[in-house]
Amino acid sequence: MSDALQTLSEVDQLRQRVRSRVHSGAWFPALVLGLFVLVTITLYRTPFRDVNIYNPEAPAWAGLPDMQHSPLASYLYWFLGTPLVLGLIALWYRRRERLTGYRVRWRLFLGVASGALFLLAFLAALPTRQLSTEELTTITVSEPGIGDMVYGFLTPLMVIAVGVVLLGWVERSRWLIFCGFWIGVITWWQFAFGGMGNIPGWLSWLLGGGSGPALGGQVTLLHVHRPGPLLIVIALPLLLFALGRWRRSRTGMSRTGAS
Repeated sequence: MSDALQTLSEVDQLRQRVRSRVHSGAWFPALVLGLFVLVTITLYRTPFRDVNIYNPEAPAWAGLPDMQHSPLASYLYWFLGTPLVLGLIALWYRRRERLTGYRVRWRLFLGVASGALFLLAFLAALPTRQLSTEELTTITVSEPGIGDMVYGFLTPLMVIAVGVVLLGWVERSRWLIFCGFWIGVITWWQFAFGGMGNIPGWLSWLLGGGSGPALGGQVTLLHVHRPGPLLIVIALPLLLFALGRWRRSRTGMSRTGAS
């Protein structure tokens, strides 16, 4: 009986080692996607400084509802850069398959991310009502309407969020799935409640212990009401995952070589 239990334990350990090696390459796509998000900081006029005048261009092609250097440059960054990034990740997986023989369903991740980008481009091409200057320059903190909630999904950062969730599913990583939802929820929030870092009245009322008027407010901790710090917060979980998985993969290779 003990021999059977020992054999089962060894088989389980072997299965865990094989699974770890199969998915040890996930650090590269996570790193590339994290850096791709970080570089978008350069698309904003004042990513780290507070501004007295809030006048973002519509649509928010940079990814977040804040002032861009150029909507066209932001558009080109995402709609030309995203296919290049996905192509680079595809080359990584193909090369890894040839060198190690390990295969994951990366084509599913690639297809869904490309489909999300195509859907965003299609929706962006539909005619929409142009926002007036008064609407663009007025900050309001209110309960999100249906239009606000939908508009929060029409941003290139949502393509990354969907792609990271699928990458986590393909790589069997709960942390990557969390990273995808982390990107999506934080991005959607900035649009749904009227601007960067804004919180609705009901939430400010809860945070205040249920006392006082529910007037809403703005989160300024770590300066996350500005695009620069917020994008660092968005990308940080991806970069930490990439670093940890890379170190684990290097350790696994060292042990294999030693054996």
